[in-house]
Amino acid sequence: MAVTQDPKSAGAWSNRGIAHRLLGEPDKALADYDQAIELDKQFASAWHNRGLLHYHQGRFGKAEADLSQAIELKWPTSREWLAWLLAMCPDPAYRDARRAVELAKQAVAANPKDGKCLHTLACAHYRAGDYKLTVAAIDKIKTLAKPGDGWFVLAMAQWQLGNKDEARQCYDQAVKYMDSYHSNDMEIRRCRAEAAELLGVK
Repeated sequence: MAVTQDPKSAGAWSNRGIAHRLLGEPDKALADYDQAIELDKQFASAWHNRGLLHYHQGRFGKAEADLSQAIELKWPTSREWLAWLLAMCPDPAYRDARRAVELAKQAVAANPKDGKCLHTLACAHYRAGDYKLTVAAIDKIKTLAKPGDGWFVLAMAQWQLGNKDEARQCYDQAVKYMDSYHSNDMEIRRCRAEAAELLGVK
């Protein structure tokens, strides 16, 4: 795949990186993002996209570093993604609930009607042990749209609050949503597995 624009353009390399990622070629995508950043250290979207690639490839420390740099460069969606990493990273060693809550609150403040930001805030509150705030964040999503996979974190919060029947209802709703729309999403699959373990669902 050739760089069809100026080979000295960071944007051209970054766009090709996106194309390679969509084609399932992460190594080539990484090389393109590296080249974009080499050409322009201020190119925020390349830092962000490389951070997401690192995250999905399991390089969580590098993902955190790149997303943090994208935040410094004011890329709009990096706060929400870094908050997600710090709250829900598959490797607990990279979790930081306090910082996740802070970043998620900033993301919600910038996008108060964005259900994804509210979902991340709910997850961050859950990791921080603030189960009532978790429920409150999901309740805000309900005013905008159906919570979807947010029902998994709601189920866990309700269980932690001692509302076992309601927790199981939320879990069942989340499974129904997942099976209908996002059955292959690894993030949702991990949320489901964690909720199932907590609730004792086999």
